[in-house]
Amino acid sequence: MRESILRDKSYAFAIRIVELNRFLCKSHNEYILSKQMLRSGTAVGALMSLLKDTNYIDQQKFESMSQDCSELIRMLVATVKTTSRPYQQ
Repeated sequence: MRESILRDKSYAFAIRIVELNRFLCKSHNEYILSKQMLRSGTAVGALMSLLKDTNYIDQQKFESMSQDCSELIRMLVATVKTTSRPYQQ
């Protein structure tokens, strides 16, 4: 439960960061600091969801990319699990 609260709050914060970035770029023509803020305020694992939830991509593009991302993550996790096992003869 605690992990879910942390995930939800950090995701909501990331959405606010994206919205603030849009505001700074559009209203103040500020690109350098806002880009740095955007990078540090969003998590790599949540970027596809952020793009959808902030209307940068539509649902169809999200689902297509999300499916590929999930498959790659499963493959990477399996690889890490396999390579981190102690060597047995």
